[in-house]
Amino acid sequence: MGAGNMADASIELTDYDPIWQILFYEQQSHLAVILASWLAGEIEHIGSTSVPGLRSKPIVDILAPVSPHHGQQAVSNVAAEILIIDVIKLSRDRQRTRRER
Repeated sequence: MGAGNMADASIELTDYDPIWQILFYEQQSHLAVILASWLAGEIEHIGSTSVPGLRSKPIVDILAPVSPHHGQQAVSNVAAEILIIDVIKLSRDRQRTRRER
């Protein structure tokens, strides 16, 4: 998507959902194990979904600081692969839940 298209894209905000905090804690635990040797600080829940009661884009933002001495691109690739798999799984789980209702 080009920059012009992004400016035209609408942003959908949703009411605060307490599940965002749970999703963060699940990812935090997972990332803490996978990235243990690279972490340079605490893994944090950042962005609008970290603020209870705030309408937000339903995307849980996570900050995982890594040491500059450990090839940040390699760490980024590992983290992205993990999170993409989890996002796909979450999406499938939500679709299944909707069908069961």
